[in-house]
Amino acid sequence: MEIDVEQLRTVINRLVDHIVTVRGVRRVDLGSDFYWDIDQSEAYDPTQKPTEIDLGSFSDDWDFLKNVREGKDLAAVQLAQVAPMLRRLGEQLGESLAAKGQS
Repeated sequence: MEIDVEQLRTVINRLVDHIVTVRGVRRVDLGSDFYWDIDQSEAYDPTQKPTEIDLGSFSDDWDFLKNVREGKDLAAVQLAQVAPMLRRLGEQLGESLAAKGQS
């Protein structure tokens, strides 16, 4: 599958704008600092059960992204540190906003 990166940026920006502007969310507790991380060599092969599962850390990812937050030393690979946070953000907000009858 191929995606248009500009369209993906639009989607992400609109979703973040929605939760900040419409829902008033400024900070979110991600819960546990740790998450399971499947090695990329196994993550995208649904015919095989992953055997290389590591422990990721949101705080390590956030520290790694410090330069991005400061607008320096940008690298495409840093998207790999953003992805787990976006997933957890969606899970946490989806659950808490649904409990309030919102989306």
